[in-house]
Amino acid sequence: MLTNRSIIVAERSTIEIEASDPEYPVFLTLDGRKPIHVERGSIVRIRKAKKMLPLASLPDDSFFSWVRQKLKWTGSNVLNRRPVLLGGESSAKTV
Repeated sequence: MLTNRSIIVAERSTIEIEASDPEYPVFLTLDGRKPIHVERGSIVRIRKAKKMLPLASLPDDSFFSWVRQKLKWTGSNVLNRRPVLLGGESSAKTV
């Protein structure tokens, strides 16, 4: 039985699924399209395509630059911390 969990396979792998049990009808659904009935004895083969389909692309800025912009992060507060002395040198605390 297949589940909806992701699996990771090698780039050159081929996955074969056979519809073999006559008691359970098998349907193939791709990217939300209408299910396709798979006849008993049929084998579905899945492999990496030769062509790449660009689904999304970012401008020249890096991915992290866009994340910082969308989340309105202006920088790291770690770099802006300065030590504050509380009662002497030995009890310095960073804030």
